[in-house]
Formats: sequence, C-alpha cells, structure tokens
Amino acid sequence: MSTGWSGTSGLPWADEVVDLLDEIAVERLPEHLTARRREELETRRAARERQQREREQASERMARFGDDVEAGLRDHAATLSDDDREQIEHDI
Repeated sequence: MSTGWSGTSGLPWADEVVDLLDEIAVERLPEHLTARRREELETRRAARERQQREREQASERMARFGDDVEAGLRDHAATLSDDDREQIEHDI
C-alpha cells in the first residue's frame, strides 16, 4: 500500500517506518494539523486488516484440498459449484 511518500518502495520495511512516523506525528501534533492524515492512516489500517482476513480465509478454503492443491482440486472438481470455482480462481 503506498504511503504517499516517494522512495519507500526499495526496502521491505520502509512503509512500516513511515507508518510509525505518521503514528507518532498524529499522536503528538494538534488534531487540526493531522485530521486528514489520521483519516488516511485509518483507511490504510482498515485495508490492511481486510486484506489479512481475505488471505486467511483463502488459506482456509485452499487447505481443504490438502498439501497438493492441484491434485485436490482435480479430485473435487465435480463437486465444486460455479461460485466455489470463481472463489478458488480469485484465491489463487
């Protein structure tokens, strides 16, 4: 997720550093100076939480096919509904 700061894409933890600095600034600066940034941080936090939940749900759905997902999908192909198939395509 882009922080709006340039140059943070090169390091795997750079966005986390920027997020921590943002949180410190939001905690210590007056609310009227940080209102927009607070909203952006909350939106990003909610998006990260949603993405994490979606990843966990996808992992749980794929786990039913066992360690070899490809073989498991072949074995269960006949029993999957169209909605199940679409969800699996999305999960993969």
